[in-house]
Amino acid sequence: MGTPQTAALVKKVLEGSDHLPGLPRLVHEVRATIAHPDVTVPKVATLIRNDPGLTALLFKYAASPIYRTRIPATTLESVISQLGFHAVSNIVLLHSVRGAFFAKSAHLRTLYTLAWKRVITKAGLACFLGRRFSLSADDLLVRGLLSDVGSLALLAAFKGAEHPPDPEIFLHLCREYSKPVSVIVLTKWCIERAVIEAVARTGNWHKAKPGAIDEIDVMNLALYHSLLWTETNPQLPQLPNLALYAKLPDELKPIGTDQGLSFLTDHHAQIDAIIQSLNTE
Repeated sequence: MGTPQTAALVKKVLEGSDHLPGLPRLVHEVRATIAHPDVTVPKVATLIRNDPGLTALLFKYAASPIYRTRIPATTLESVISQLGFHAVSNIVLLHSVRGAFFAKSAHLRTLYTLAWKRVITKAGLACFLGRRFSLSADDLLVRGLLSDVGSLALLAAFKGAEHPPDPEIFLHLCREYSKPVSVIVLTKWCIERAVIEAVARTGNWHKAKPGAIDEIDVMNLALYHSLLWTETNPQLPQLPNLALYAKLPDELKPIGTDQGLSFLTDHHAQIDAIIQSLNTE
């Protein structure tokens, strides 16, 4: 689907990462500081204060349905202490993702909005499912977002293009190329190898490790339902045909009229609150 010109532009993205944005220096500095054994709250706060937008965002996340801190924070140091270093590192990364690919040109804004909705829906679902299955909701939130960063990166192929693809073609390109482009971007950003490998394994409906629901299963459930919730007619296998479906507890197996898991539909408002928390300017 698409014109030869469109295919050529996407091929350019797949063949090299030089024209893709990198992470801001501050992101590397904050994450490196947090990873150091001698990390302290004041050290991290000093770095973050260099970015007023990030500072404000940390306050917002501390009060959001994602992290649900009980005591309102009044200082940046108290925000960092309440969230914890791991969550702060993840939020810094989340903040940089949107900034790296934000479309300023009017002709790409519609496509950007489509891609961002797809990304945060998947991340919100992954976060909710992580809590339900007693996995790290914080890590799954980040993995959900990073696993679809290729949808945002595809916009780089059309900067300066006279005729960007229409939304239907762009969504087709996302389905086709988001995963390989995500791997390219995350490799350029020096994201942990375990995260990149998890991204590469997401979307394989017919494989699942034996045992309890794991992070890859959650990522696949999040991907499946994000497509159901954001696309008009997604081409998806029936849920019982997914390898992970057999691993679900019996009480979570009922399927609703939208062909998704009923318990996710029942908690749509709660999931949507997480999604909207990610929809920051």
